Amino acid sequence: MGKQQNETIMYRAMLQKYNKLAKKADRRMRELERFSRYEEYKDIKNYAYKKAAEMIKTWTPPDKMYDGRAPRWQRNVPMDTRSLKAKIKDIEKFLDMKTSTLKGIQEVYKKRAEAFNKKYGTKFDWKTLARFFEDGGLADNSFEKYGSATVLLAFGKIQGSSKKALDQINKFNNQHKFTDDDKATQKAINGMLSDYGPQVRELLEMR
Repeated sequence: MGKQQNETIMYRAMLQKYNKLAKKADRRMRELERFSRYEEYKDIKNYAYKKAAEMIKTWTPPDKMYDGRAPRWQRNVPMDTRSLKAKIKDIEKFLDMKTSTLKGIQEVYKKRAEAFNKKYGTKFDWKTLARFFEDGGLADNSFEKYGSATVLLAFGKIQGSSKKALDQINKFNNQHKFTDDDKATQKAINGMLSDYGPQVRELLEMR
């Protein structure tokens, strides 16, 4: 059996997997679009859906980039095995995201928000917590630097003095920084406001 024939067999087998996963992913995309029409879930497309749309865009040819259609995984099927395999990985990444389903958002983030609010004095709802923990979000950027517990305590105090925090971010007001009895918390508060101001502002303005 020649190399080209082996490649064809491998591509066809992988195409079956691709079609199965793409259909599943597109069902989730449509579900998120449907729920986004309701006021309670108007921001639901800002999490996994948004990241999926960005990934789908990388697989969309330039001449089809702005056709006005909703993003879908099953369009623009790669014609070679390597590209098909790479797109499958992107689909699997989307399917693994907790915020790729409404049920996942409700089960995970609502419960976690309640627990964090009770333990750390935060004021999370499911929407702000989902954004807080999304890939590349504030948690990703700050947990390793300051520690998860310290960041959550610090963010609770930022939420409790949101006007002061926004003033410090928007006006680069370093003359009147936050103070706290716990120096680690104080460092985390001012560090997040200084280094991740736009992300903090977005979270505060979501409520």
